[in-house]
Amino acid sequence: MTSIDKYFVSYGKSIIGRKIILSNSSPNLVEHTAWRPTQFSIIFIVILMLVSSCANDDGAASTTETKSSQSVTQSLSNTGLSADQASSHVGEKATVCGTVADSNYAASSNGRPTFLNFDEPYPLHKFTVVIWGSERSKFPNSPQDFYRYKQVCASGLIELYKGKAQIVARSESQLVIQ
Repeated sequence: MTSIDKYFVSYGKSIIGRKIILSNSSPNLVEHTAWRPTQFSIIFIVILMLVSSCANDDGAASTTETKSSQSVTQSLSNTGLSADQASSHVGEKATVCGTVADSNYAASSNGRPTFLNFDEPYPLHKFTVVIWGSERSKFPNSPQDFYRYKQVCASGLIELYKGKAQIVARSESQLVIQ
C-alpha cells in the first residue's frame, strides 16, 4: 500500500488539512481526508478571529466606521487643528484639517465663491474654506469637485462668518490633500 501526503489550503480560508490518498492492488481508489485535533484548534481560532473582526464593541458596523473616521481626524489634527477647534482660534494664522464633506460653487452669487465645507455638509459644517471667483484660476479646475470627499489641510488666517470658522484660500499652496 502506498500513501501520498499533500497539504492543501482551501481558497479564502486559513484551514490546513492533510489529504491522504490510499490505494492497493485493487482497481478501487479510496480518498480520505484526515484531520488532527490540532487542526480543529486552528479552525476554531480562525473562526473566532473572523467573528471578532466582524463584530465590534456594540456589534454595529457604523460604530466601526465612526471610530475609523475619528482616528483619521485625530491623525490629521496632529498636523493641524481639527474643524471643531478652528472656531477657538479666530484671528490666528493656523492649519485646519478635515474631510471636505460638501462643496459648492455659487457661480451666480456675488463674488462667485466656492465653499469647501469640512466634516459635515452645509449647514451643519464645522469649518469652511472659501475660494473667491477671482482666485479660482489659481486652483485645480473645478475645485469644488477636486477637493470633495478628500482629507484636506487648509492654512491661513482663521476668520468667523455667521458663527462659522473659515479660511479664505487665495492660492493652491494653502490647501494640501492628505
